[in-house]
Amino acid sequence: MGVDYYAGILNGGVPDYNNWTLYENGTSSLSTEYATTKLTDLAIDWTAQQTKPWFLWMAYNAPHTPFHLAPTDLHSQGSLPTDDASINANPLPYYLSALEALDTEMGRFLSSLSAEERANTIIIFIGDNGTPNKVAQFPYEKTKAKGSLYQGGINVSMVVSGVGVDRIGIRETALISSTDLYTTIGNIASVTTTEIYNSTSFYDLFTDKKQPKENLSIQKKKMCTLLEVLIINT
Repeated sequence: MGVDYYAGILNGGVPDYNNWTLYENGTSSLSTEYATTKLTDLAIDWTAQQTKPWFLWMAYNAPHTPFHLAPTDLHSQGSLPTDDASINANPLPYYLSALEALDTEMGRFLSSLSAEERANTIIIFIGDNGTPNKVAQFPYEKTKAKGSLYQGGINVSMVVSGVGVDRIGIRETALISSTDLYTTIGNIASVTTTEIYNSTSFYDLFTDKKQPKENLSIQKKKMCTLLEVLIINT
């Protein structure tokens, strides 16, 4: 698929966030480092080696199941009991700990970039499905969350930030599918290409030049993994 370097997991999740198989360019090894932290370390190391403009697809598996307590220095949920009975009785704070840990580690990665790099980088953050039903919160119901075709299952957040994004703090109502990322990233990289099948660019939404209110595309098959962070250094 044109990926020169790959490091991470091969499935949508891990059986244990502190004991999992790391695959790096076809070689597997056992990692006992918290998965979100290890993936961030790998991203920091990789970007530090780049001497030309780069593209990073950071496919975190968090906050995927199994529900667990993330390292306490990465979240604000406190030192909760870690036995299965406690987690099963009230999984929400454990889920939130993994979510906060993800946010903390993303911040650590961004802080690792130099001021010059950040000034020439665009970040696209997107989820691939709704919240697991066991931890769904109002206004979403457990039967209308992940795994359903209701809003709580397929309508996910996406945030775009960085160089060339002039509409700071603006929320866009146009419907965007993750497959639209392909053509859009091509535009960001100034790649001249014909429209990719089932991929409509939303690059014009980064500025006030064009603000379409109609749907850009229909809901299509989403990319795998729970949270995607696509970071393009220009």
